[in-house]
Amino acid sequence: MTNTTGAGIFIEPERGRSYDMGRIAAIFKADGEETANQCSVSEWWIEPNTKGFGAHSHEAEIELFYVLEGTMSFLVGQQWRDAKKGTVILIPPGVQHDFETVAINAPAFSTFTLADHLR
Repeated sequence: MTNTTGAGIFIEPERGRSYDMGRIAAIFKADGEETANQCSVSEWWIEPNTKGFGAHSHEAEIELFYVLEGTMSFLVGQQWRDAKKGTVILIPPGVQHDFETVAINAPAFSTFTLADHLR
């Protein structure tokens, strides 16, 4: 999947590098060499009643979440907010964030990351 030709990248559904973390699964669609370390795109699939990885922030990273399915809760700063399918959440550098789901369905979201630390 490395993009060494300078041509575009076309990644079909369910393709990418998969990581199974128990109640959370991720598919990294493109990052690193594929994007010249400019960005990262990933899908995350979460079991119902699952907490995220804990509140954290990124020094130089802009993180964009897009809810693909279901309803999730996101911590942005000090406030938790519900986010249903189609919601976009932008997290600026230095802002604490986390996610969780208490829904009966299995929600999913995608992340798009633009950061100096990827370079």
